[in-house]
Amino acid sequence: MGIASRAAALCAVVILWAASAAAAAQLGTARLSLVAGDVQMLTEDTNEWVAAAVNTPLAEGDRLWSPEGSRAEIQVRGGVQVRVDARTALDIVDLGRESFQLSLAEGRAYLTNRKGGVDRIRVDTPYASTGIYDNSIVMVDATSGGAAVVAVIKGYAVVETRQGTTRVSAGSELRLTVDEQAEIAPIGSPDEWETWNRKRDRVLADAAESLRYVPDELDDYAADLDANGRWLYAGEYGYVWSPRVSAVVDWAPYRLGRWTWVRGSYVWISYEPWGWAPYHYGRWVFVSRVGWCWVPPSRGAAYWGPGYVGWVYSSDTVAWVPLAPGEVYYGIGFYGPFSVDITNVAVNPVVVRTYRHIHVRNAVTIIDRDTFITGRRGRSIARENPFISARVEVGPPAIRPARETRRPIDKRIAPERQPPERIRKLKPEEVRRDRRPVPGDAGSVFGPGRQAGEMRVKHRETPRRQETAPALSGNRQGGKGAGLPTGRERLPEGKGRNASPPPRAVPGKEPSPRPRPDDAARQPRVQQRSPQVKTPAPDTMKQVPERKKQAPAPGKQAPQVMPASPGSAGSQGREISERPAPRPEQAREPELQRPARERRDEGQGKGRKKYDKDDRE
Repeated sequence: MGIASRAAALCAVVILWAASAAAAAQLGTARLSLVAGDVQMLTEDTNEWVAAAVNTPLAEGDRLWSPEGSRAEIQVRGGVQVRVDARTALDIVDLGRESFQLSLAEGRAYLTNRKGGVDRIRVDTPYASTGIYDNSIVMVDATSGGAAVVAVIKGYAVVETRQGTTRVSAGSELRLTVDEQAEIAPIGSPDEWETWNRKRDRVLADAAESLRYVPDELDDYAADLDANGRWLYAGEYGYVWSPRVSAVVDWAPYRLGRWTWVRGSYVWISYEPWGWAPYHYGRWVFVSRVGWCWVPPSRGAAYWGPGYVGWVYSSDTVAWVPLAPGEVYYGIGFYGPFSVDITNVAVNPVVVRTYRHIHVRNAVTIIDRDTFITGRRGRSIARENPFISARVEVGPPAIRPARETRRPIDKRIAPERQPPERIRKLKPEEVRRDRRPVPGDAGSVFGPGRQAGEMRVKHRETPRRQETAPALSGNRQGGKGAGLPTGRERLPEGKGRNASPPPRAVPGKEPSPRPRPDDAARQPRVQQRSPQVKTPAPDTMKQVPERKKQAPAPGKQAPQVMPASPGSAGSQGREISERPAPRPEQAREPELQRPARERRDEGQGKGRKKYDKDDRE
């Protein structure tokens, strides 16, 4: 590439950087935390429907389509999970600081807002808007024709149509017909979709060990860390997390995935299920006899970043290396201490060429320029270390993104599994314009400036019996679970003779000391255990206790390891009215909440009670 061509490409990329720096800094709010099947997305960058990948960041205006046999989960910072079933279209309308707005054109969504989560989540269906509040679990089903069902498992929801508003309490469901007739009835026992979601809730609620080591800002990702690695004590770095794959030969951070152009910046999208927090927060260090370990940020210093690496590139290659604690990250926008915004400041080549890990074997990833642009898997290039070469540029690659660069994964979707035309025609900005957010529910969603009246609702004392679901557009008719017999009604959480007693508080568990030079006040934290949950099996009445993950033993000391020197080697989707019959016994919900500071610090000191497994139960 000639000097003039390189200068023109650099100018074009700098213009994109300057226009999108603010948007890139907001990408840490939401991500795809689970992708099963041929889930697709349409974003501002792709401008077309493309295959979605786990750990893809989401922003306002992004759209999701989950075809037959697919499911997805969106994790929103603050304790919110939104899951979508097969044949579901969901749009992200607004991601505010304390409230979110989603649009469910058709399909099924399951929303969890844990205790201490966001103030309100609003889900808009074709003819209704549902407000979901703190400490709630709600399922919303919708058809493209306008019919909807709002089932509240925990907490409450407020539903508004042009006919007025009504409150739906736990244990009840509101059915809205296409002509906006409303009926409230008890909800039936869990079907396969709800059972799958409840099991997923328990997995997230059972996170224990990692809560002792990560800052409060990263509590949402503790379950990923617990399931995929272990914690070690590494001298000057304090407690670090070692992924199970770190022992694999030739494995290194920022290798299994790709760099994708997202809202004005190259963002690392890891294909490893745990690859969100360790690649977008904190730094990495190579530890002798252990391998690569992630060093979490200290409390109050958890800043999301596109990927904390050092860059060099040339006319035919691109290379990067994981940054160690304290090393400067050069990126587009501000990403906390030890970061430099390169939109106004030049990259210091001396800093880049002295990164600690450039001399660790296999730490530097080198790929050719075409592989970087297209994302197609290619072999790493074995050649001289580019970080010590004089014939490279330093800093994020000034490479203008191509069409393939904007896709999170190189995967082709069959035409019959792509969104139908009715979904393609919808536009999230129209929903934002027609149903503007109303602060504090002070007014009507459909008529800003006026109060909404009371909705006229019919009440049923028993769940609905065999009925035919509202016809769906296209081929979505009939379905699994239609015409099942009814049974006794389902009681709200915490009521009835089968309800479990509330969990009793127990003293905190004494952890190992955690010397952290960068945060002396940071103390090991005590896990908050979720109550024992029993879920009825799909085809039996017998209840089986869920196995709980235990925290480390009170007196157990984490292995002591020393950092290596720089030169060391190294479902079928059912229709919305097809809820099966309720069962006599119901399970309690797991408590999805952020452990309170008082609980974590409870009992610290010499006089703290020590207890065994029986005491904890």
